[in-house]
Amino acid sequence: PPPPRPQDASGKGETGRGEIIAVNEFPNGTIASLTRGGRVRLWQVDRTQVEEALAQWQKMVGMVETDAPSLAVEREGPRAIPEATAPKLGQIDPENKVHQGGNRFAGGSGGANTAGMGGKGGAFRLNSGHAIDQISVAEKQNISPEAAARARDEARKLLLEKLDNIAQFGSGGDLSEGEMERYNFYRAPVQQNIAQLRTILEASQAKNKERTWLKRKTAGELDDSRLVEGITGDRLIYKKRGQQDPLLGGFQEKPKRLAFLVDVSGSMYRFNGQDHRLDTLLQCTVMIMEALQGFQHKYDYAIIGHSGDYPEIPFVEFGKPALSVADRLKVVEKMAAHSQYCSTGDFTVEATHQAVKNIVQEEADDYFVFVFSDANLARYGITPQELGTELLGDPRVHAFAVFIASLADEAERLKH
Repeated sequence: PPPPRPQDASGKGETGRGEIIAVNEFPNGTIASLTRGGRVRLWQVDRTQVEEALAQWQKMVGMVETDAPSLAVEREGPRAIPEATAPKLGQIDPENKVHQGGNRFAGGSGGANTAGMGGKGGAFRLNSGHAIDQISVAEKQNISPEAAARARDEARKLLLEKLDNIAQFGSGGDLSEGEMERYNFYRAPVQQNIAQLRTILEASQAKNKERTWLKRKTAGELDDSRLVEGITGDRLIYKKRGQQDPLLGGFQEKPKRLAFLVDVSGSMYRFNGQDHRLDTLLQCTVMIMEALQGFQHKYDYAIIGHSGDYPEIPFVEFGKPALSVADRLKVVEKMAAHSQYCSTGDFTVEATHQAVKNIVQEEADDYFVFVFSDANLARYGITPQELGTELLGDPRVHAFAVFIASLADEAERLKH
C-alpha cells in the first residue's frame, strides 16, 4: 500500500510551522487562523452552534449527554482497561446485557481483546445494540505491535472465512428463506427508487460523436452529389471529414462505463447504529444493481470498495454484472463483511485516483466515477482540495463525491 499520509501539522517535528501568525473574524462569527506553515483553520466559536455540534458528536460516538458546554467527558473514579494481548470472540451473553470495559464478553464496548465496539485489541467489530463506551485515542494506541499484529492477522483470517460462507449463498439453486429475507431488507426501502432510476437510465442518450463526412460546407472536397446545386450558384457544395453529433435517440455503439466506489471502512460499521450509514449504502448498492439490470448494451459498471486495508476491493467487475438475486446479495454482504473486519484507516483518495485512471483503459461512450464516503476524512488528514484534485484528474471522466453521512458538519464543509 502507499506510504502513510502525514497527519496533523501541529508543528511537532517542524519548528514553528504550527504557530498561528494571523487571525480574522468573519461576519457570521467564525474565526479563521493562519499558521506559519500555511494552514488555514476555521474555528466554530458561537455557543449555540458549538452546543449543537457537541450534542451530535456525543450521539455519534455513543456518549451520554451532559449539561457542560465542553467536549471533555468526566468519569467517576479511574478507568481500568485490560491490557490488549490476544484477540478472541468472547463469551456470548444469552441475556445481551451491557458490558463495558472488560475482556470477557462478545459485543461489549470500551474493553480489550474481545469482539466488540469502542475498545482495542479485538479482531473485529461487533455491535450488540447498546450505547458504545469509547476509549480515548491515547488508550486505543496503547497497544503493543505484537498484539496489534495478532488482531490484524486474526481479522484477515476471519474475513476470508466469512467471504467463503457468503460465496455459498444460492449454491443450491435458490436462496434460502433467511437469505431472501436478508435481500428484501436491502431492496424494500428502495423499490420505488429502482423504478425511477430505470426510467432515467433508459432515457439516456448516446454522447460519443461519430466520425463521418460532413456535407454542405463552403470548403473541403467537392461533393459529387451536389454538382447541380454548384452550377446554379450554391456555395455549400463541399464536404470534409469530422465528428457528427449523435442523433436524438440514435444507436449507442459502445456502453457508458460507470465505476461506483463504495466506502466499506470501519467507520461505516462503527456508526451504523447511530445513523444507519452502512444500511443506507447497501440499499443504494442494491438499487444501482437492480436499476442497471438488462441495460448491459448501454452501461458497463463496476462496484469497487475502499477501506482501511485496501484502496481497491472488487465487488463487481466490468463486463461481469450481478445478474441474479444471489449475486447481488453476495455483493452487499461482502461489503458489510469488509466494513466489520477491516483495520482502521482511509484510502478514499487513492481509490479515486485509481478509479479515474482505470476507467478510461477501454473505449466507451462516456465515463463516470461515483465516490461514496461517510466524510470521515479530516481524521486522516485528507483535505477537500486533495480529493477534488483526484476527482478532476481526467477531463474525459465525470467524477462525483457522494457523502452519505457526516460527523457534525464535515460533509458540508467538504462541499466548499
